[in-house]
Amino acid sequence: MSHKIFSESVAVGRSAFKEIGAVNLGGAVEKWEGVFQSVRPGQGKLYANIDVASTAFYKGGNVAELMVEVVGRRGGINELRGFNKATWAPLQKHFKGCAFTVTHRGEGHKRRYVTAEGS
Repeated sequence: MSHKIFSESVAVGRSAFKEIGAVNLGGAVEKWEGVFQSVRPGQGKLYANIDVASTAFYKGGNVAELMVEVVGRRGGINELRGFNKATWAPLQKHFKGCAFTVTHRGEGHKRRYVTAEGS
């Protein structure tokens, strides 16, 4: 019953979410809509429980642009030159545990990085 939904969406537990219609929440975070599905036993029958769901996801894209958005600077990527230790601390906290894929080096050089949990 849920194969098609979950194969075309991002699964989180028993919920499936799609980026279509994402709402920007600021700070490089956006709200995605989706559905929650489960099957529950009833008196002599099984019941399908289907409900709407929402959750927050980190935005995808250029990490430099996301960093500027998180700290609230308006000068674009050029603002990264002015970052100091006080600016890096909130960024490390915000992106803790996130995965990043390096794509600027071409198809043969894709590499995935995960930020440290304790940073």
